[in-house]
Amino acid sequence: MHSELRDLRIQAGLSQPALARLSGVRQATISEVERGLIDPRLSTMNRLKSAIDKHNLARASGVSVPAVYEVRGAGFSNGEQGE
Repeated sequence: MHSELRDLRIQAGLSQPALARLSGVRQATISEVERGLIDPRLSTMNRLKSAIDKHNLARASGVSVPAVYEVRGAGFSNGEQGE
């Protein structure tokens, strides 16, 4: 489950902070889940999966997705210049 969340997030082109903003789940919680440090509630996993699904649907529909949510190269965009 832990690596599956990370894989889904990366396939969607989302950073942890972006997924946190989209789902309302703290970035620290996402990190802990992905590292296997905690087992999240089903409601938390549903929020994360729903946010990823909505993001993927928006991208597939051609809706402009803010660049701050996109994976950039080897790192992740955080909306700041000079990465």
